[in-house]
Amino acid sequence: VKSDINEKNKKLIINNESVKIKKIKDLLYSKVAQALEIVGKNLLQEEKRKFLEKKLSNNSIINMNYHIESVISIIENLIQLIENIEIIKQESNIFNDKQYSQLIQAKLSIIVNNKFSNVKKEEKDEHLNNFFFNISKNLAIHIDYTLKNYPHKFNYDYIINYFENIMLIFRLLDDKDIFEINNRKFLCQRILSQTYNEDLELKLINKLKLENGTIFTFRSEIMINDIKNSVNIFDNYRTSKYY
Repeated sequence: VKSDINEKNKKLIINNESVKIKKIKDLLYSKVAQALEIVGKNLLQEEKRKFLEKKLSNNSIINMNYHIESVISIIENLIQLIENIEIIKQESNIFNDKQYSQLIQAKLSIIVNNKFSNVKKEEKDEHLNNFFFNISKNLAIHIDYTLKNYPHKFNYDYIINYFENIMLIFRLLDDKDIFEINNRKFLCQRILSQTYNEDLELKLINKLKLENGTIFTFRSEIMINDIKNSVNIFDNYRTSKYY
């Protein structure tokens, strides 16, 4: 009887300890997630503050060059933030638990899609937020800026690695259709201005296709194929007896 009582007490103690550990873990992950959301919000609000200061200094006229600079800064900071979280995941067992990993992903999604709760009334400038914090559109702007600056500013290896990094943001986007529309528009502009590299464009399209399916990239692929076919037709014509 005494042995049975001791065994029951042992189990009770173990269960109590497990409950305590679970509560501590829940609190820890809750605090980590809250801290992550605060960091993300501060990151975006700081960029917004700098943007507004620049806007006011230019007599309230929005300078598109400065807008592009701000977009570059936001996207690069978001990539850095997500990369740091990925490094923490890989180098520790903190996020091995699926529930907590999903919690962190949910907070990253809030940051990327600018869906913060408890936003002060003065911060709810819908026009400015749509113009400035539309990450779906801004990611397309950032990609356009990067590809237009190949090869004189960014080399081939840099852009291949860059494609991996931007997928970290793309996976979290709620408005992937908005990204697709803008990305296709910028692709068209690059083709018309002859600032596009077919190999890199196709690599980006293949990345997006793997993430979101064939239908998502269908129109962009048609544009690239039309250019390739027109070049082939013209080359054939130049080598024909009718040229």
